[in-house]
Amino acid sequence: MPAYDYKCRKCGEVVEIRKRIDDPHPAFHYFSDPPCDGALEQVIHAPAIRFKGPGFYVNDYGKG
Repeated sequence: MPAYDYKCRKCGEVVEIRKRIDDPHPAFHYFSDPPCDGALEQVIHAPAIRFKGPGFYVNDYGKG
């Protein structure tokens, strides 16, 4: 199952939730101690890119 990061709009805590893709998004931050009941929004991260193969150098320029 993939892990998704969610940020609470009320307290600002970022939590990682493992759920299936077709499961609904959690609506409130009720699993903290003490519960703050703030709304959760999904945090989108930039994808990791790794250039591999004979056409790329360390500085990402290909052969002339």
